[in-house]
Amino acid sequence: MHDFDIVIGPTADENTVTIINAYKEEILKTDYAETVLDALISELEPENLPKQYFFGTSAAIKNSVLRKIEGRL
Repeated sequence: MHDFDIVIGPTADENTVTIINAYKEEILKTDYAETVLDALISELEPENLPKQYFFGTSAAIKNSVLRKIEGRL
């Protein structure tokens, strides 16, 4: 648990599954070759994944909506 109103971070979604499935056959064919695994890991680095937003309090939602309305987001 944490005390943050808003948390922004990477998320695993359908793109993550697509990436893994794209490498699965090659990983098996190459008997888990390090170069293939490194390429897969590189694509799954947090900076390559889409961001998710968690609004933990109603104040966070209210402030975010107000900022959007005011054009500050």
